[in-house]
Amino acid sequence: MAKIDLYDPKWVDMVFADKNKAYGAYQLRKSVSQRNIKSLAILLVAAFLGGGYLAYQIKKHNDEIAAQEAYAAKMELAALEQAKKDQEERKKQQKKEEPKKIEPEKVVPETRATVKFTAPVIKDDKDVKEEMPPMVKMNKETKLSVPKQKKVLKTVVS
Repeated sequence: MAKIDLYDPKWVDMVFADKNKAYGAYQLRKSVSQRNIKSLAILLVAAFLGGGYLAYQIKKHNDEIAAQEAYAAKMELAALEQAKKDQEERKKQQKKEEPKKIEPEKVVPETRATVKFTAPVIKDDKDVKEEMPPMVKMNKETKLSVPKQKKVLKTVVS
């Protein structure tokens, strides 16, 4: 099968050989390749301009983000330095304000007499003798004492 190129000027001349060439279709068919080249050039220029604009916007956005990050880093560094200065000032003030304190001797209160705890021993029921010591003897051994209370007199004012 023969390859037919509809855009070839020879083909266009053959189709319009005995026809009215002033009608307009002949000029359109004859200049189609020039129009295709122009449209392709316009499309490429528009694509380059659009791509360039997008690249510019992306770079601008990245620069803004980088500037914001740099500003945030500077602010954080300044805050840390300020905190360090404040901490040093507090340490200096604490050193000046706190002379060595002489602690008074602590008086140890008298210890109370206590009964030693004896651990329970487990024995068989046969060996256990149930003897309770008399209460008087137990009171003398433990020396129970009740703290004295002060008497408060209440006066009613009418």
